Amino acid sequence: MLRFYAQSFVSSSSTITQIVQILNRGEGLRDSHFKELGIALGEMMRECQKVDLPMTLAQLKRIKEVLDERTNVTNEGIRQMLHEVVNRLWDELDTHIFYQIESRKSFYYEEPEKFIGPDVSKAFPIATRELIDASKCYAIGRDTACVFHLMRALESGLGCMAKVFGVPSDHTNWQNIIEQIESKVRDLPKTKPKNWKEDQEFYSQAASHFMVLKDAWRNYTAHMRGRYDAEEALRVMDNVLGFMKKLATKLHE
Repeated sequence: MLRFYAQSFVSSSSTITQIVQILNRGEGLRDSHFKELGIALGEMMRECQKVDLPMTLAQLKRIKEVLDERTNVTNEGIRQMLHEVVNRLWDELDTHIFYQIESRKSFYYEEPEKFIGPDVSKAFPIATRELIDASKCYAIGRDTACVFHLMRALESGLGCMAKVFGVPSDHTNWQNIIEQIESKVRDLPKTKPKNWKEDQEFYSQAASHFMVLKDAWRNYTAHMRGRYDAEEALRVMDNVLGFMKKLATKLHE
């Protein structure tokens, strides 16, 4: 997605408009005006390049070249060129649509890695890609897509846990995977491996949580029965991320 800072665009446009007003009054431009105009033109050129306004950009470059040379240039010539660039800007902006990310959600789009945290990123790099997509989908209001990516991230965690117990997880539904893991966990007291009591508690709780997540969200999302709003998506995201952090204490991809 394009990152566009409106403040820079508005600021440079305001400076150009002020210069035009001075020229419209028949006043001459001082050196300070030329300096301000040069800065404004440079800022607007950068923004026009970002948002693909080629005709406006071409005129801005032409004006910048004239001002840099400062030869055979009149106030009336500058005024006409600035009027032209303003007209081009309005015409081209009329063909563009810009969407804004809500301020309270910008963190989820700009810095999803911080939201996810280093423990999860290190333990589950593949799942982290899904968590990043989920975070960005939430930021731009694609709430059902957010939950979809969260379920894909969870699938990576479930696969890691299945691997610990030798349970096949490729092309197998969650119900069968979880039930087989639970069976293996119940058998831990029979073989009593190292730290088996701690492991039994951890994996038993994890398997139960996976089952809850499957019934609450995964099945509905996978089979196109669930639609989510922003509040629900954030609740699912917090739940999944908290669970992934817990899984990261014992599991990794």
